[in-house]
Amino acid sequence: MPKRKCKFTVELQSKLPCFKRGRDEWEAQCLVCKPGTYVSVANKGINDLQTHVNSDRHKKAVQGEGSSMKLTEFFVKPGSKTEDAVTAAEGTYAFHTVNITIASRP
Repeated sequence: MPKRKCKFTVELQSKLPCFKRGRDEWEAQCLVCKPGTYVSVANKGINDLQTHVNSDRHKKAVQGEGSSMKLTEFFVKPGSKTEDAVTAAEGTYAFHTVNITIASRP
């Protein structure tokens, strides 16, 4: 008699949030490792995911993710105090650039 396959469920996703449903219900996609990293959960279920999390490849990806900055950290959020400061600095820079240009004319 054939064994039943384990499926990637919402319960597994809540226990290990670094995974989401893969190409089918019997695999999960790792969100930390490079795109296209799928882990089968058909045979051992959560133990397959734990094995992947404990692998050197996944640990290196976690380390690299922690050391890099998110792109959104480089942008100023609209309506924040920082936005006003940036606007003031840009205005001051433009004013002094124009002032120097006018003063240096013969």
